[in-house]
Amino acid sequence: MVGVLVCMLLMFATAILPVTGISNVGEAKIVEKNIDPDGSTGSECRVANFLDKCAFSGQGSNLDNWAITPSIYLYGVTPFKLKFWTRYEIAYDSAGVSPDFGYVKVSSDGGVTWEVLTTLQGFQPVWMQKDYDLNPWSGQIIRIAFVYQTGTASVSNGWHVDDIIVIGGNVVLYSKGFDEYNVGDPWGDWIIVERKGVSNQPGWPIFTGYPGMTAPVLADFDPYYPGLETIVLIPIVEFTPSLKLWSKIYVWHQDGTGMTNWNPKILDEPVSPHSPCAVGDINHDGRLDLVLLTNTDDDGERPMVHAFNYDGTEMSNWPQIIGGDVTSFPVLADLNNDDYLEVLVSSKNGMLYIWRYDGSNLNPAWPKDTNRTLYRSPAVGNLDEDEDLEIVLATGSTGLLYNYVHIWNIDGTPLNAHWPKTLDYRYRGETPSLADIDIDGELEIVIGAGFSVDEGKVYAWNTDGSLAGDYWPNWINGYAFFCPISDIAFHFPGLEITASIRYDTLVHTWHWNGSVASGWPYVMEGEGGNSPAIGDIDGDGWIDVVTGAYDGKVYAINSDGSTQTGWPIPTGGVIQAASAIGDVDDDGKTEIVQPSTDGYVYMWEVDGTGLMTWPMIGGNAHHTSCYRIDPVYVDDDFNELTPGWETTHFDNIQDGVNAVAEDGTVYVFNGTYHENVAIDKSIKVVGEDKNITVIDSSRTGTVVDISADKVNFTGFTVKNGEIGINVYSRNSVISNNVVKNNEGGISIGWSRNITLRNNIMVENDYNLCILPGFEGILNYLHDIDETNTVDGKPVYYWVNRINLCVPQDAGYVALIDCRNITVKDVVLARNGEGVKLVDSTDCTIKNVTVSNVFSGITLKYSSHRNTVSDCMVTLCDGVGIGVTGYRWANIYATKNLVDSNTVMFCGTALQVADAKHNRFTNNLLLHNWEGATFDCSSSNIFQGNQVCRNYDGLFLRWNSTRNKIMNNTVSFNNDTGVTLHQYCDSNAVSGNVLAGNQIGINLTGESKLNIIYHNDFINNTQQAYDECDNIWDN
Repeated sequence: MVGVLVCMLLMFATAILPVTGISNVGEAKIVEKNIDPDGSTGSECRVANFLDKCAFSGQGSNLDNWAITPSIYLYGVTPFKLKFWTRYEIAYDSAGVSPDFGYVKVSSDGGVTWEVLTTLQGFQPVWMQKDYDLNPWSGQIIRIAFVYQTGTASVSNGWHVDDIIVIGGNVVLYSKGFDEYNVGDPWGDWIIVERKGVSNQPGWPIFTGYPGMTAPVLADFDPYYPGLETIVLIPIVEFTPSLKLWSKIYVWHQDGTGMTNWNPKILDEPVSPHSPCAVGDINHDGRLDLVLLTNTDDDGERPMVHAFNYDGTEMSNWPQIIGGDVTSFPVLADLNNDDYLEVLVSSKNGMLYIWRYDGSNLNPAWPKDTNRTLYRSPAVGNLDEDEDLEIVLATGSTGLLYNYVHIWNIDGTPLNAHWPKTLDYRYRGETPSLADIDIDGELEIVIGAGFSVDEGKVYAWNTDGSLAGDYWPNWINGYAFFCPISDIAFHFPGLEITASIRYDTLVHTWHWNGSVASGWPYVMEGEGGNSPAIGDIDGDGWIDVVTGAYDGKVYAINSDGSTQTGWPIPTGGVIQAASAIGDVDDDGKTEIVQPSTDGYVYMWEVDGTGLMTWPMIGGNAHHTSCYRIDPVYVDDDFNELTPGWETTHFDNIQDGVNAVAEDGTVYVFNGTYHENVAIDKSIKVVGEDKNITVIDSSRTGTVVDISADKVNFTGFTVKNGEIGINVYSRNSVISNNVVKNNEGGISIGWSRNITLRNNIMVENDYNLCILPGFEGILNYLHDIDETNTVDGKPVYYWVNRINLCVPQDAGYVALIDCRNITVKDVVLARNGEGVKLVDSTDCTIKNVTVSNVFSGITLKYSSHRNTVSDCMVTLCDGVGIGVTGYRWANIYATKNLVDSNTVMFCGTALQVADAKHNRFTNNLLLHNWEGATFDCSSSNIFQGNQVCRNYDGLFLRWNSTRNKIMNNTVSFNNDTGVTLHQYCDSNAVSGNVLAGNQIGINLTGESKLNIIYHNDFINNTQQAYDECDNIWDN
């Protein structure tokens, strides 16, 4: 079979790699089960089930469960530390009867006596890394025990531990993970279980020592450091002994380290407890700037608006003085379309200020006096489709007054005669949100307003002042300070509005017309009021809601109003700050950032896929509160009578992709779409149901081609193409698809950090193909787990794993940067590769059957000391068995053994390139185009092999030197039996039987000083040809 995929595979087959102190005495109870170096307890390796695993204490009453490490010698450089990851729910007082305890104990006398290193109690449901000092035992041989003890009526849920290490200085003295175990195995009295739960991002949480009440902002603030920075303002009140008001500005990198000049930055004035900064390039210098608001300080200094450069220096002509304190946040927007951001600030003195980047007023209309108190921020968006943006602001005076919702043009005039709108008597307006909620091409205005702790409303208006739907306004019990907008229920036309209510425990979600979304409202255990963050945090392609409450918990809510597994997560304080979500470390997954009044700023990593519609307060780092990226909808039943036809509603997917904005979402309803789809922008393409949302290319080209970074493609059947899904991208997620009846199923090439989840590849000629690029192993560092299947069998794509056996149900095997893995008794077929090793060592591939693939078994780059034996490889369009390094980066595949394998009906049975000191013995290479090829490979042994009935037998090319070709049978090959071509010097060819070939042995292209001796030449058309200076003794 020859087609587009085969041509691509042939191109990539030889792609190059660039350079690139309380004492507690007790008796020793148990000894940890010893694990052999290969991860086994006997002669067989331990079969992995590809779950991330940990040790669990068990749960129940009257437990005394111990797990003890082997002896550890604390030698070398101090400090000595014990580190491990853990989560636990250990009750202080179980049912009022007796407490439960978790202990970490240390023994320096072989387990006769034990000292308590630490005691764990309480509720810590999130994985955290603990760090303890072992210096008191410096120079001693110790053992460490993890002890879980419970009382007579325990209600605790137990203790989980993983990734235990002991270090001296920078040297690891002991390490223990649990992935080499099976679920259910014992570890002392403990048991191995699947590791579940949310993990803290490395380096987090961070303790500031002060209550966190200000929402975090995520932005790429430091251009010289990977990932996003987290910016948090901390107001501080001290009595020393007089009142002192000041602030700290923290800017943290994704790993929790502080950014230079912001670690933290000290301000003499206090920031408002609920006023986050805004971040944007105000002065148009290509670097982000930071704007924040301060209130009157203890010396009577007036409130100010600060603007800082990224290096922490104040910008010219800043700060600006304002006439009253603030409880709002600054807003950045290019109001007049001049490519410079303006700064908008509302103050409690009733003034709305708008400054240019240089501190001057935007125009004479500003600042504007509203004659009312302003508690909240404006929203900014284009409400009349002209070149300029409009400003929406609600007043918030208390007492016997009416408040208003204003919309102004940038010259200070009202948008039209319908504005301002008068709110209900004594209702105070909150921060507006803007979006085209009914998908009619125009923005609507959504705003909460309230009168008391038990009376409020949420409104939605069109720009002409009419209500946006029949069910508006909606009554609420309290205040909706913020109303984020997203497409949570994409089956329902239009967008949804979500609000967490202050003085109430409800989180509401309404459709565009004001009707209640199915499954909502959600009931929390504490009062709300924070701005929810909205996006996909569990990786299912659906939008979720994250918000905190006054009970100190952070809630994660599915789109149907149900609680996500593992949530809510408690903190040690009250949640008064909004959550933020984003891919902080640029790994394709989502992080959740949450300050708490316990003094910590938390960051949790979840399985989100980058689908974020309202990731932080104000919708973005500019805080415009405008959802400007309208989703696009596709249905094969849409037509010219459909509202939004050919603007937001289409009948084919490619038109939807072309129309959607960067970072937008294309929602595709059930149907069959006969087309080819090219995705060349960072967007999300979401199918309604993967089984009945079908893209069929009718055997013409690639069905779905993904060439942009950060693409999320989920929920489709992709079929009948030359390639089903072709990925040339970074940080993209392909999930929940059925890929069938294509020449190639999913092909990933020249890519980095691609995530595959829950994809079914079936009945493709090549189900899964992972191709190289020009970045070496980086092009193989993908996140592909066993939820992906090929012809009903799981994919085992392992990265950085040790001491495991691949399960025999494997459908595809790749070992990337792995050590001591066994692949045995596995049958593999219909993929781009059967077994692929990249930069992997000491692995065993035995009795594996591979057929109908492009490449059978390949060992690439720095793959050393691996054994491939007793395997059968047939029907490969490319290479049957390959051992290849990359000489240009001085990378050679070395010391591998390929023995007693059969390779038939392949393009090249055995390919050796840029390889040294390998042994190829007792293999049968039969009926292939090429039997064996050696390119730029030296000091290898090729011995005892049968190379028969191929077109070419054995071919050494391009500086392949000092190889030993011994005792092989090379027979009945259509062309040459053995060829040495182009500078192949100093090889030894001896003891071989060369029979029935066109030419027995052929030496050309200045291949010289080879020793040819004791070979049998039988019935070759031409026994030998030598045009060079070689040594013959036959």
